[in-house]
This record gives sequence, C-alpha cells and structure tokens, in this order.
Amino acid sequence: MKKVRFTIPLWMKERLNEDMEDFNLQLGGIGNKILSYYIGKMIDETDLKANKGETIQFNLTKKNEDIYESIEKGSDYTDASYFRKLFYNYLNNSKDVREQILYSDIFERVKQSLNKRKIYIKYNGKTRLINPYLLKVANYSKRVYLFGYCEKNGEFRNYRLSKIEYIESTDYDITIKDSEYIAGVDRSFDPFLSYGKRVKIKIDKEGEKLFEQVIFNRPKVLSKDGDIWELECTNKLAKVYFSQFLTKVEVLEPLELREWFKEELKKTLELYR
Repeated sequence: MKKVRFTIPLWMKERLNEDMEDFNLQLGGIGNKILSYYIGKMIDETDLKANKGETIQFNLTKKNEDIYESIEKGSDYTDASYFRKLFYNYLNNSKDVREQILYSDIFERVKQSLNKRKIYIKYNGKTRLINPYLLKVANYSKRVYLFGYCEKNGEFRNYRLSKIEYIESTDYDITIKDSEYIAGVDRSFDPFLSYGKRVKIKIDKEGEKLFEQVIFNRPKVLSKDGDIWELECTNKLAKVYFSQFLTKVEVLEPLELREWFKEELKKTLELYR
C-alpha cells in the first residue's frame, strides 16, 4: 500500500483531531474518505507552503492507490502538496459540511429518499424501516441528523448521519404520520426533539448568568414570569443541561422530572457524606 506523508498547519491538525474523535475514525479512514470524495472534483489550489506544523501520514487503500496513480501530474507536482491542498479543502469547511463529505454516500442516498420512499437503515447494530422527512443541522454542535418516523418503534426519532452504518432504498411510498408536527420540528429543530415538549423551572440570578454562558444544548425559552421560566425542552435534555446548575435552578414541572432531580441530588449528597 502507498504511504502518504505531509505537513499541515497546526489549526488543521487540531480540527482533524476533533473530527477523528467526534466521528470515531482513524486518520487513515478520514484521509481515504477525503481522497474518494474529491477525486474528479475541482479543489482550491491555495499553496499553504507548510514547512512548519504537524506531520501526518497514512496508507491509501488499494482502490484509492490505483485511482491516485491515474491522476495527471504536472512537473511541479508532489504528493505532499497535493494532499495538503486536499486536506485544506476539507478542513476549511464547517463541521456539518465535513460530516456530509465524510459520509457523502449516505448523505446523498438519504437526500434522494426524503419525502419520497421509505428506507432501511442500520443504526446501533439494528436494521430499521424509516420514513425519512428531514436532514437537519443542530445549531451549536453542527452535527447532521436524519429526522424520520421509525416503523419498528412506532415513533419519531433523530439519527446522527455519521452513525448510520448503511442505507437501503425501498419501493414503499413514504407515510406522513403528522405533517403539523414535522413542520414544527423543521422550524424548531434540536437533536432531542424538544418541539411540543415543556419544562418549567425556577432560576436565580446566578443561574441566569450561567444560562447565557452555556449555549451547547441550551433549551429554547418560551416565556418568563420573573424567575419562573417555561422552556421548550424534553426531560432528557433537561437532565443533560440542568445537571450543571445544581442549586441555581429548581425544576418545577413535569413532576416526574422534578422527582428525578430530587433522587439524583439525594445520591449526590450521600456520595459527599
């Protein structure tokens, strides 16, 4: 197998490490996906001249090696400059675009089926028949999700694009389960599917400051009456988000969520005793 070795600026290496962790891919996996995507496409010819930075290396797959060897190369062509430009074209995009590049085969097949045909997907090791409605990007994480209705579970769900193991098209016409709900999710999307769900809290001044600072997974505020706020938020999102607030927030409703926080705080108190 052909080994490629080249140097990239530090900002590119940091972004690459971020993607390796978030997408659970090794460097070689990302590198070969980038090459497969950009073969036959125009790329930005920016010459980074990265004499300083981080050196990376990986092996091409046999298929990619054969394709790479067929590329027409000019007299000033080097493997290092070509792959540096290739990685620049990939890493100079936002997180959601990079995800769409790495999983372009899945992304394109989902796009073709949206609101047309049901699809089979393998997700978390299980095959599911899905009515695909939307491809959405989460505001702060910039992760890409397929929103649809799972026939097996009988409920609306989100599926992270990068975690779809494979997709199979069908001849079954899509079923629109609830057009009003789908439109609401489209307008007010979050990975937890908070649209139509409500949580009421009591928040102090320190909690308000923290709420302004912690933007990742922050729920949407629907109304404020002094220190009493109503949020568009699922119980699951509230557990993830407000566990950071401790005494700065009191969950009032729904009652089952309030009881969950009470029990967790009791366990925390016992731990510190």
